[in-house]
Amino acid sequence: MAGNLKRIGVQVFPDASLVDISVDDDLSGAIDIREYAFGGIQVPATHNGTSIGFTVSVDGTTYATLKTDANAAITIVTSDATASAHPLPAELFAFNYFKISPGTQSTTDTQYLVALKS
Repeated sequence: MAGNLKRIGVQVFPDASLVDISVDDDLSGAIDIREYAFGGIQVPATHNGTSIGFTVSVDGTTYATLKTDANAAITIVTSDATASAHPLPAELFAFNYFKISPGTQSTTDTQYLVALKS
């Protein structure tokens, strides 16, 4: 299945992708989830911030913030400088592509491990 991922980052593992967000960036590259139904994300201790949001796209070109029916951004709550693991929001899988939006990574390149399952 790793061959189906539109890889962004430095390495692809079977069923997972290492997604790199460089210093001073606030979005990952696009992750193709057309063939997947759910997944998870491992957040490294190098993550700066207390939440991770997502942008989504149907066409892979135009992206918008993933929100609830009440127009609130869907986020994962994290702890600054603490490694953690979380399921990806089910709402992501209504779209074809998503990007990780952790806020600006100000101190170091940050690598998130994203696992996708069909």
